Amino acid sequence: QLFVREEYETLGSSVRELDSKGLIKGHFVLIYGDCVGNLNLNELLAIHKENVKKDPGCVMTNIYRRTHPNHRIRHNNQETCLLLDPQSKIIFYDNSNSSSIGLPKELLEETACSIHYDLLDTFVSICSNKVPPDFSDNFDYESRDDFLHGLLASVDLLQHFVYAYILEDGDAARVSNVSTYDSVSRDLIQRFAYPISPDSETD
Repeated sequence: QLFVREEYETLGSSVRELDSKGLIKGHFVLIYGDCVGNLNLNELLAIHKENVKKDPGCVMTNIYRRTHPNHRIRHNNQETCLLLDPQSKIIFYDNSNSSSIGLPKELLEETACSIHYDLLDTFVSICSNKVPPDFSDNFDYESRDDFLHGLLASVDLLQHFVYAYILEDGDAARVSNVSTYDSVSRDLIQRFAYPISPDSETD
C-alpha cells in the first residue's frame, strides 16, 4: 500500500498517521527514499529481533558503517558521536556538529562504554511496533533524531532503548544534497555498493 498526502511533511507526521490507521503490527524497516545501498535487510531484521529478545526494551536498531572522519561522504551534517554500552545500546548521541562535545561524566563513571566518532549513519533503522505509539504520544518528535534524543532524555520513565549495529560489510548512504550525490556516485563507480554498479545489467 502506498499512502500519499500533502500533510506528510515530516517523518513524525507520517509515522503518527500510520499509527492512527493501525497498519503496523510487527517489526518494520524505517528507511528514507533517497538511501542507496546494498544491505541485506533480512539479516538486519534478524539482528534487531535478537536485540529485542535479549532486551525487550529495545524498540529500534540503527545501522551504521565505519567511516573515517575525513571521508568524502561525511559532510557538515554527518558528524555523529555515539557512546555505546557493551551490548551496543546507545547511551549518548550527539550530531550537533559542534567543535567540542560535552560527555556526561556520570555515564563515563558508571558504565563501561565505547566512544565512536568513526561511524556514518546510514539512516536505516529496524523498528519494533512500539515506535509508532511513541511518536503518537510525543508530537514534538518530528525526526528520527528527535525520537532518539527524546528516548535518551526520558530513559528512566519509558525504558525504551535504541541499539546500534555497525556493519562489517555492505554499503548504504543517503543522497540528501549535492555533496552526498557526488560521494555516493563515486562509491558506485568504485563498486563499493556492488551489485549496484554502473555496469550492472537490468531486466
